[in-house]
Amino acid sequence: STQSTGRVTNHQMSPLEGMLGLVALVVAGTASSATELPESFSILSYQQIVDKLHALNQRYPNLVHLDNAQANFSIRSPGQCGKDQCRQWFVRLTNEDTLAAANGTRPQVFLSGCVHGNERVGPTTVTQWAVALLQNYHAPPAQRSSWLAYLLDHREIWILPTANALGYYRSQRTENGIDPNRDFPFDQRPSECMKTTAAQAINELWRRNMFQLAITFHGGMRAISYEWGSWNHQPRNLSPDDSSQRAIANAMQHIAGRSYYPAGRMNPLVYPVHGGMEDWAYAGSWDNTLGQYGSPRQPCQVPGYSASRTQYTADMLRGYNYLVETADQKIPTTGLGSSTGWMTSTSSGDGHIPRNMRLCALVSELVEPYVRFSRTSQHSATDPDHLPQVESGSQVVVKWLVGGGFSISSTHVMWTRLNDQEATIACATKARMAAGFWSERVNSTDESSQLNGSNSWTEDGISQTSRPWHQFEAMVAMPSVPGVYAFGATANNIDQDWGTHVPGSDPFGFNPQGHVSNARTNPGWDREVGDHHVRGRQDFLSDIMCVRVHEGTSGPSSSPTVSAPDTTPGPPDTTPGHDENQNVTNTADQPNSPWLDYYSEQGSYAKGFTVAYQTSAENKFRVWIVVAAAGIVVVGIIFGTCLLYTSDAADEEDSVDLGGRRIIKKKKKRR
Repeated sequence: STQSTGRVTNHQMSPLEGMLGLVALVVAGTASSATELPESFSILSYQQIVDKLHALNQRYPNLVHLDNAQANFSIRSPGQCGKDQCRQWFVRLTNEDTLAAANGTRPQVFLSGCVHGNERVGPTTVTQWAVALLQNYHAPPAQRSSWLAYLLDHREIWILPTANALGYYRSQRTENGIDPNRDFPFDQRPSECMKTTAAQAINELWRRNMFQLAITFHGGMRAISYEWGSWNHQPRNLSPDDSSQRAIANAMQHIAGRSYYPAGRMNPLVYPVHGGMEDWAYAGSWDNTLGQYGSPRQPCQVPGYSASRTQYTADMLRGYNYLVETADQKIPTTGLGSSTGWMTSTSSGDGHIPRNMRLCALVSELVEPYVRFSRTSQHSATDPDHLPQVESGSQVVVKWLVGGGFSISSTHVMWTRLNDQEATIACATKARMAAGFWSERVNSTDESSQLNGSNSWTEDGISQTSRPWHQFEAMVAMPSVPGVYAFGATANNIDQDWGTHVPGSDPFGFNPQGHVSNARTNPGWDREVGDHHVRGRQDFLSDIMCVRVHEGTSGPSSSPTVSAPDTTPGPPDTTPGHDENQNVTNTADQPNSPWLDYYSEQGSYAKGFTVAYQTSAENKFRVWIVVAAAGIVVVGIIFGTCLLYTSDAADEEDSVDLGGRRIIKKKKKRR
């Protein structure tokens, strides 16, 4: 049940609630407009947000689970919001088709739009962030960001747009005269917490899940802040997780752009409070630093809400919950921004909403490290002809990136031969092989040299000139023995400074306590809440990539003499003189086309790869030069005897839609 596991099933709506989804059709004009980003942003009302959430759930039922605190947690309504009672609606965004296979380990992010009802930027931001993720997921390949799609496939993103539903409906700070951000059981009197339904709704979500990163949006000043923010810690005190909290806050500051946000600890940058949500979410399970009211972790004693609901296990509350003060005005009427180019602060349409959508994207990115090959996709290995064919001994350039972190101490690519059964299972699913698989094959696995690097998030975000991910690449020689080979990339020791003791931190002598820091630095970290788990590890593996090696007829080929372009996700190529239409020709009706197309169904959308295999090394070299000269990034792997690119590659912002049956033509010169 949801009460015990934290898993949410789609809410069974009453007839009145069901009408809300239909209202969206009237308010927005069409069903699609309610589930698409507007050209220009405006502050959404309580009802508009509710309508959008219902419309998103109806359009993307396998990606959106919708519920509310009243139905799921038996929390009373705080009052009337128009003709209906106010409800704290929330959504969980993730790929539900693959969630069960994650076995409770998919990392969780929490986004709160408002606990103060008159601070209006946050609810619209988190709602439009949901729209952006979902709209992108089913976008045409030429418009689709595989990075955003990856986040939806590999994270649980929980969004509570209006925790203070009544306050937001009335545009009032409080809920029935009580400040929800003084209503949490941390450094607060037991008789003065959990009085608001806003705090109760947040509490119920946090005690059932294991949120590692979170944002709570506010307004009235500008700040990105983190611990400490309570009176039982002095302004000069650092938290045991200061290294990682500061690193993430600095990245948020940079991606927000143009030095808009100051970043720092809450106590000196904002002000300390009793009963604040931020420190409660981070330390409500473990901090015993005495304050004005004694122990900071005392169960609430209020009528109508059981004290047991504020008694936490040691594993529950260890998330970084960043306080983001979005604007000097609580209700800004100008500068809200547009959806065009929302992923970069250098866009002319940047403003309050896109700026904070980027923060939502960044915390979703940083919640867990990952390793990905650069734009690769494969068809099922059940038919050997559907694997890329490579000559033995040929030289191969393999590219990959390591995301979800900043500093990568060690990474390399490895490959091993598979038997027929392994190939059928592993290659068909592109399964992420367990570390044990590789360790058991230590005598039959080849490895590239160890590399290191770092990722850097700047005000450019994801743009024409900015690539936050370091691009790793290795030149390897294909084995001499024919067969199916699995490639995997691994990264070790990511952000290891997050796991070191912070000198002078408070409480004294404590090592880092957060889930997100220990999950990547402490192999002994093993925590659980219900069916959710956070387990520490220092090694991260990519999905595998399969290649069939066959005996060559002309001997080993030489290494490519040209470098591959950067294949990191980015926007469309807007280089002066570049005309995408001159570089693309549809060859669907050309039976003799040398480009072979294969597709495999992934969920409800298709991915594919295309192999260009020609007979002349000179021609192969020429094709590569043409592609490079066109300024279009389509290459994931270069083989000495063939060129492999992916139609999956076309889902990046800096790519032309290759659409399965398209090739690159040499563009005409311009004067």
